[in-house]
Amino acid sequence: LLATATCLLFPGFSLDASEKPLLFPCADIRKDTLPEALAGAGIPLKEIVAYCTQPHSELQCNLELYVKSKGTPQFIAFYSPSSVEYTTKFLPSIMPDWQAVKLIAIGPSTTEALQKAGCPVVTTATRPSPEGILQAIQSCEETSK
Repeated sequence: LLATATCLLFPGFSLDASEKPLLFPCADIRKDTLPEALAGAGIPLKEIVAYCTQPHSELQCNLELYVKSKGTPQFIAFYSPSSVEYTTKFLPSIMPDWQAVKLIAIGPSTTEALQKAGCPVVTTATRPSPEGILQAIQSCEETSK
């Protein structure tokens, strides 16, 4: 199925293993899902790490300033498992009432990361997009009425 989809997305794409491999620029923390699926479909792959995922150097300070000026937010939307890793370590220290915040995940892998971190997820966006997050927030607000 993936091989068929790849051929449809990339007309002229050859599955001949003697051809040059598909170039796969990715993050240093990428998941194995796509490379394994392509390998399973017989598609040769050349992986190149294009960027490294790391927290912003001022992340904790910026969140502290936000909480001091605006108070504890009603919602926090997490857009990646790495955002969970980088923020949940210090949220309790800057937001004593952070457990009251409704946590929203952009997708299943982020939901899983939040759950592994011991954080209750109020909902997961149905689509991994800003619109999906907005719909998740609206759904939470309607449920709490």
